[in-house]
Amino acid sequence: MSQHDFDIANQTASNARVDINLALKALGSLSSGVTAPTTTYANMMWYDTTNSILKMRSEADDAWITLGTLDQGSNTFELPPSPVFTGTPVAPTATPGTNTTQIATTAYTKAEISSQAGAIPTGSSGIGQWVTISSASGAALVLPAGGTWAWFGQRFFNGGQQGWSVGVNAGGTTVMGAVGGQYHNGLGWRIT
Repeated sequence: MSQHDFDIANQTASNARVDINLALKALGSLSSGVTAPTTTYANMMWYDTTNSILKMRSEADDAWITLGTLDQGSNTFELPPSPVFTGTPVAPTATPGTNTTQIATTAYTKAEISSQAGAIPTGSSGIGQWVTISSASGAALVLPAGGTWAWFGQRFFNGGQQGWSVGVNAGGTTVMGAVGGQYHNGLGWRIT
């Protein structure tokens, strides 16, 4: 545990070497200590040994940002609770059929839905069956006959998406009206 101002003053060679070694030790230990370093720099790291928290100095060098907590007893690192992600965060895509509490990416979700489209019904009633629902240009989107369906559909016009609709309706219901030049695509899941 060491901290340093990272300023090597003009001095004798032997004192300069000691000063440089102390600066390197501070860098190697992430300026760890019970209090924040006195001299700070933008993007500087500091390991707060009192609270076992890894921190980084802001770009403006005006605040410490908490990166996470180190548990020295179990040699683990934890992100802060409820981290906020900005921009377009990415995550690994799970293998098909994964059934865990890990994050499901849009790629995984799309693949899972696609793999279930047109699945063989679980019984003669068709409950639990995914079906593709679509309409020709200028025709309404109508759910298959029988039971109750959870569904989503999108409207297209001149090849571009115009909007989404979702719902739960009885079989045979017109769920998206006919509009000249528009067609519909979607999926339905028979729930009763």
